Amino acid sequence: SVFHSRAENVALFAKAGDDKLAIHIQPELTVQSARRLQHAARLRLDGQPDGIAFIVDITERKARAIVSLGRLSYVDRDGVVFKKVARGDSLDFPVITGLKPGDLAAPEGRALLSRALELQLLLDRDPRFGPSKISEIHVSREAGLSVITTGDATEIRFGPDNFPVKLEALAKLLPELE
Repeated sequence: SVFHSRAENVALFAKAGDDKLAIHIQPELTVQSARRLQHAARLRLDGQPDGIAFIVDITERKARAIVSLGRLSYVDRDGVVFKKVARGDSLDFPVITGLKPGDLAAPEGRALLSRALELQLLLDRDPRFGPSKISEIHVSREAGLSVITTGDATEIRFGPDNFPVKLEALAKLLPELE
């Protein structure tokens, strides 16, 4: 939702497909209010010389996956968890599982999430997989990463690292498995 201090004071400018939104609004829109926007990856507020209006420049976060941390939440490509999934929201993303709610407060937990997103990007770019064939990426401190495919729910264990090498080895095996 967009903050409306008074409907007549708001002019909204957005290009279709653009990830930026510029809002010209009266000063009642405070920095604290604007920072509550869950989708904001970058926020810039500039006051006009006449002091009558602010320009709010918001760059929206884009969901890359859904992470299960007690509740389902969207995570962007940088590993920033930014919005809880609500009823009616899109679920058309792989779900990253195996993390606990407090794990992202520690460097080790953030590193696990980062590796899961790295593996997801690698699989998304591979024509044998692509975004529509990955249902879940499970992270484990002991075993590393596993991927669950859509359709037949095949589990592929990638371990903790060397994902490109393991993906190439898997590519050689896939024809024999089909």
